[in-house]
Amino acid sequence: MSVKTFYVSFLLIALVSCGGGGESTSTPTTPPPTVTQPEPIVYQGVFIDSAVENLAYNTATQTGNTSNTGEFNYQINENVIFSIGDITFPETPALALLTPLAVFNTTDINHASVVNMLRLLQSLDTDGNATNGIQIPDIAHALATGLTVDFSSDQFDDQVASVIENSGGYYQTLISAQEANY
Repeated sequence: MSVKTFYVSFLLIALVSCGGGGESTSTPTTPPPTVTQPEPIVYQGVFIDSAVENLAYNTATQTGNTSNTGEFNYQINENVIFSIGDITFPETPALALLTPLAVFNTTDINHASVVNMLRLLQSLDTDGNATNGIQIPDIAHALATGLTVDFSSDQFDDQVASVIENSGGYYQTLISAQEANY
């Protein structure tokens, strides 16, 4: 047997008898750390013409009705849709302060849709005094079920007449644009 063959055979026998050639160490297995996501922050915004109470709202994560100070909940980068029954207002980015101007994405206080929104909200107010806040009665939501309204339409008055008349609010008819913009 040659010296070379002897050394190769010796190394192979040594490796096999050691269990495969290396020192065996066992390390305990540690589970990966659990990553907890922080709870999303819920912000409070306010919807005002005057503070509007009981206006329904819906975002991707929040739903409810505005408080007596017009507050609604949302998370950052969400849009919000306000509604009365099935009368829905345009979707708008949820912000700390929203007004009818923001909902209709305009700065024109005389924009037909803004004026009609103001007229509707103020006409539904339970006490007819918008300076102390606007309270939308629950019955208005029920009366507006199945109702679609176009705020820019010349027929707007007719579209909401039944809701105003039967809501139990202070007014029985839709207030004028001049009254809404006082």
